[in-house]
Amino acid sequence: MARVAKAERSAHQSVPSHFRDLVPQRETSDQLVQLYLRTFESVHRVLHIPSFQQEYNEYWSNPQAASTAFVTKLLLVMAIGACFYKDPNSPTYLRSSSSQWIHAAQSWLGPPFEKSRLNLTGLQIQCLLLIARQTSAVGGDLVWISAGTLVRTAMNIGLHLDPSHFPKMSIFHSELRRRLWATILEISIQSSLDIGMLPLISLHDFDCEPPSNLDDVQINEDTTTLPTPKLDIFTQTSVQIALMRSFSTRLEIVKLINDFRSEPSYDETLRLSAELTTTMRSISLLFRSFLSSSSLTEHERPPAFPNKLLDTLTRRFLLSLHRPFAIKAKTNPKYYFSRKTCVDSALQILHTRAQDNEYNIFAIPGTGICRSIWVLAITTICFELITQLEEDSSPFSPTSIHSLSRNELHKAIRDSIDLAARRIEAGETNVKSHVMLASILGQIDAMIAGTSPEQGILDAAKRTVELCCGLLTARAEESAARQAQGVGDGREDVGFQGDGIGSGWDVLVSLTEYAGCMYGLLTKFALQMEQPNLDFEIPDSWLFSGWGSSTSWS
Repeated sequence: MARVAKAERSAHQSVPSHFRDLVPQRETSDQLVQLYLRTFESVHRVLHIPSFQQEYNEYWSNPQAASTAFVTKLLLVMAIGACFYKDPNSPTYLRSSSSQWIHAAQSWLGPPFEKSRLNLTGLQIQCLLLIARQTSAVGGDLVWISAGTLVRTAMNIGLHLDPSHFPKMSIFHSELRRRLWATILEISIQSSLDIGMLPLISLHDFDCEPPSNLDDVQINEDTTTLPTPKLDIFTQTSVQIALMRSFSTRLEIVKLINDFRSEPSYDETLRLSAELTTTMRSISLLFRSFLSSSSLTEHERPPAFPNKLLDTLTRRFLLSLHRPFAIKAKTNPKYYFSRKTCVDSALQILHTRAQDNEYNIFAIPGTGICRSIWVLAITTICFELITQLEEDSSPFSPTSIHSLSRNELHKAIRDSIDLAARRIEAGETNVKSHVMLASILGQIDAMIAGTSPEQGILDAAKRTVELCCGLLTARAEESAARQAQGVGDGREDVGFQGDGIGSGWDVLVSLTEYAGCMYGLLTKFALQMEQPNLDFEIPDSWLFSGWGSSTSWS
């Protein structure tokens, strides 16, 4: 069923010759644009919002007069906004449309040796494209490759040099270049951490200063004097500036943990951890002051989404930094601080993600950073809970297992299993994340009950396979029904015919063998986590590499 869904999705990726044909009705476009502007644009500054809104209004006045570059930019803005679009009756609505918009933008950037693309507009489109690929699950796991091109393109037109080197450059373009460079640096460092590779740049490669703490309305192309930056007031650039405050420390962390030639020392780990924690604490105090000040207007208070994403994008570096030593803490108490830091960081990340808000919604369909943060956090929690159960000197006792800490870990795993199911409902075709987490929980529950872990895995595997097959079947039947009615709403599974469902259920027959295999793999999973440079990715990782392409699981 997953193969058929993917094939149908690929069949609908043709790009029309006129990009304007892809733009939906204005009512839908307005919603998607606003969803983007109040979420990702406040974290990764790409656009000058008043200028973009002016072009947007002009587009609807005369669509045929709009440049292809602007339409491409608009399609990507809407693709990112679409991941926040909520429709309880259509959970996969706009998914296929978003994918098509992304493919259209890629085709615009595709032709080689196009010097006309070497400008700020071209860089804006590249940045939006990489963000959209992650939020819409279109090659999001490969963003690090494209991020290298983005960095080199930016340096080719001098964004790595501070605008102060160019006296004739306007205030407006100077600030826009600083914002765009900061966004490019963030995309680069996050993608390096995602894939476990060395960063694409060093601090010696640029001298561009962070952007000024200004709202967009304070500058335009006619600005001749830089307005006085707001020091203690939240602006549309505050989150980006906060990210830049920790950039140098986070860059050191990525270089340290992804250096395949040597392992990090614990002293260096503690030093970088202290630096990053201090910066995070000062940023947290500043943003709390934004929220608590009674003199601030609603516009001057930081929205929830960028504030939470800021915390996660920074905190994940602590989790990755301490992970190798947290595993060693199982046998060496010297590293207990790393174990506690990892668990606290993972719980904070999962707690933020579990809340019913825009931050949680964007995590459901995404890949790349959207998935890798979640994977690392939940595997940390799984390992911690299993370790706690193994450390119990006596059989399970209600007083210990029902402690707040143990219950919180257990709930985090259950919530993550629910999130994996929601990803399938939203269009994900890979069920392996759900299967693995449910199997781990089956092992944990069996350990708590004092029963056979293998049997616990088997029972959980049966339940999760039935659930995942049910979710995929429901999506396929609904898409087929809509196709029969001639209703095209942009769902990715349109055209699915029920043939082949039966063979998918045959996997239940071999689940007894699977349970024993899974128990061994979970043990291997714990050992593999000790490798700091491992690119751990559940859906396509080593964990399921043993399942041949001839099986129904591939």
